[in-house]
Amino acid sequence: MKKTKTKTKEMKKKDVAFNFPLSFSSFSSSSNDNANNNKRSFVVTGYGLDRPGIYGQFSRAMLNIRADVESSRLARLGPDFTITALVSFFENRTRKQPRKRTNVKTHADHHKIRSSVLEEEEEEEEGEATTSAGTECETKKRLQDALDTRIDNFTFDVREVPPETRQNEEQSRARGYKKLIIRATNFPGITARITETLSNCGLNIETLRMDTKSSPFSNNNNNNNNNNNNTNLGAGVGGDEMYFCETTVRLIEGAFEEEKFTREMEKLEDELSCDVDVEDVSDMQ
Repeated sequence: MKKTKTKTKEMKKKDVAFNFPLSFSSFSSSSNDNANNNKRSFVVTGYGLDRPGIYGQFSRAMLNIRADVESSRLARLGPDFTITALVSFFENRTRKQPRKRTNVKTHADHHKIRSSVLEEEEEEEEGEATTSAGTECETKKRLQDALDTRIDNFTFDVREVPPETRQNEEQSRARGYKKLIIRATNFPGITARITETLSNCGLNIETLRMDTKSSPFSNNNNNNNNNNNNTNLGAGVGGDEMYFCETTVRLIEGAFEEEKFTREMEKLEDELSCDVDVEDVSDMQ
């Protein structure tokens, strides 16, 4: 039985953004509460036929509306190019102008001025609530319009991220992460087998990239014979495709057990005849 290989090493600062889950890689731990309260985030997904310059146009569109692209995923899938990005805005509230001081001559004058000030403050609060609701719709529409007008023949969807979701993400950063690299001979259902195992071990997938490619040891003559006689797909699709999977997972508090995880990885290696490299990346925050 092959043992799961575990790597522990210090990572250079320049490697942090590539190894730590991208959904957290650009969050600043020094952000103050006021900035977070005024911060509104959106998940943008887009797809369309691939061509040069798409992400350049996307970046320029975000710059024009003063949007901050916190993290993004780009991929070419078949003929299409796909974009998934976390975009944020920082809304600056206009500071109220100080009220002019009024000379108070009598107690009655003081009472009258105080009542007037309270009424004005109530009106301002009502106005701010209405403005806030209107601003929320305006911000999303401004983002959608910028994408639709700047990038032709590309379909975009914009969804707002609730503030409580962002707060939960910040709290989850301290729970630990692992990065897994899996190499195997490809066969139908291998990704399902791997991801189900991760879920059963109390791990939540943060990022996952998988691909297949022809094995360098395959040859065309053997392929012709295998196509006629091959009946065992468990040994690979035609026996000549290699499978590669790289994923970063978050340890779910109260559900993850290190011993169980080690056993399941060894079992996975034996059943799939694969290599599993495991690296602790919890210190990449």
